[in-house]
Formats: sequence, C-alpha cells, structure tokens
Amino acid sequence: MRRPATIQFSLILLAGAACGFACAQTFETPFPGARPQPEDFVEPLFPHISDADAAIYRRLNENISVEFGDVPLDDAMSHISRISGIPIIMDVDSIEEAGLLIDKPVNLKVSNIPVHSILKLLLEELEMTIFVEDGVLKVTTSDVCNCILTTGIFPVSDLVTDDKDSWKTLSKIIEHDTDGLWERMDGTGGTISISRATKSLVIRQTPRALTEIQNILTFLRAAKRVSESRVTPSAKQEQDGEFGLGGKKGRRRKGGLGGSFGGNFF
Repeated sequence: MRRPATIQFSLILLAGAACGFACAQTFETPFPGARPQPEDFVEPLFPHISDADAAIYRRLNENISVEFGDVPLDDAMSHISRISGIPIIMDVDSIEEAGLLIDKPVNLKVSNIPVHSILKLLLEELEMTIFVEDGVLKVTTSDVCNCILTTGIFPVSDLVTDDKDSWKTLSKIIEHDTDGLWERMDGTGGTISISRATKSLVIRQTPRALTEIQNILTFLRAAKRVSESRVTPSAKQEQDGEFGLGGKKGRRRKGGLGGSFGGNFF
C-alpha cells in the first residue's frame, strides 16, 4: 500500500528544518565526537507536503507539557490535540484489526518537550505511530506506516563530482547504511534516482529511512569539513598541485567528494 502524500513522524524534524536548523534535535547519539554544524545541514525537499501539512509539522516541533495517569489513549490524543492545535484522528479500523486498543491506559509526565517526542513516547511501545495527510495527524499501526513510501529530494552537489562513479558510491552508501528495503537490492522497497541536472538524489523510501538518509548526508558533509580543516595551506597546495591526492596536475580521483580537496572520502 502506497500513499504518496503521507509522512511518518520520523520525518518531522526534517520538515521542521525548513523553518530553521534542526541538527541539535536530529542527531542524538551516545557516542562522543564532532557534531554537525549549521552549514553541514542542507534542507531536503518533500514535494508531497502541502501547506496545511507543513503547518502541522511546525506545530509538532513546538514544546508542550503533559501529565497522564492511566488515561485512555484516545483521551490523551484529544488532550494533545487541544493544547497543540493539531487536528488528530485515530485510524480505528487499522488499530483494531491489529488487535490493539484505542482506549488502552497510558502514563506519561513530561515538561516542555516537542509534541512529536511526546507522541513517540506514548505510541511506540503500543506499536503505533503517526503520519500527516490531508491536513490532519493520523494515529495508526507501525505496520501500516512501514508500507508508506514517500519522495524526498536531496541536493548533493557538494558530495559528488561529474564522474558517475561518485554518484554510484554515494547511492551504495545510502542503500547499505539504512534500514529500509531497496528495490535494487531486495527486489522490493525504495528507489534512488539521479538528477544530474540539479545535482540531486530523488529518493522514494519510508519516512524513517529518509530520516536516516538525511543524517548520513549531513554527517558526510561534517566529515568533509573536518577533513578539509585539517589540511595545512602547504599540504593543500601540494594536493592541488603535482603530487596531491587529486592526482597529477590536480586531477580529481574518481569517486571523490569533489571541491578543492579532491580526494576520495568514500
């Protein structure tokens, strides 16, 4: 089942980034290391998000406080809808068909955190999730949302060269480092199309996989920036000259990220 106009909550931070830099929220990790900077984040485009849907995504990034003690889930959703201004409906048929309860008691007490985080905390353990469609937020089962594919357009001019091998390498990284199924590898699932004219990847995948892809691309940009910053002027001059990583006379190696550095980071 494919609903091209739908986006799961795992894309909320990406959609919210259209209104501002969201790296601090998006890239949470238990591991130490350099963090992406604002310049590493390039906004993706989602053609199927309407103005009404975009308004919901903005509200999902706003902070609220809730306190639920054995409150039926549907009542909790009604309360969140009231205080956030987001229209929320329950996909009762899909939820009941999966043997789940829309009135299952929930417990949660949190203060001043984004609406999308509250919804995740409430719904994830119940095997439910959300997606935005037709100007409303719908609560449904995880299985339903895992069947939803949508399209994201990712500008990658700074991560590829004119050599087709660099495009192939970047596509392979995306396919191997995300959890979604891929049509080319698995016979079913998402697809990656290359738009050389716009230097973009047009990717159709689950919203969760699209979020992973954006994380990977942002961290690749951060890695490129960190690597370039460690090159001393004299070393960089050598790279651009006769004996640099770019090859004789400064030619870039195939598969490289491009730019003045010219080496192969993949």
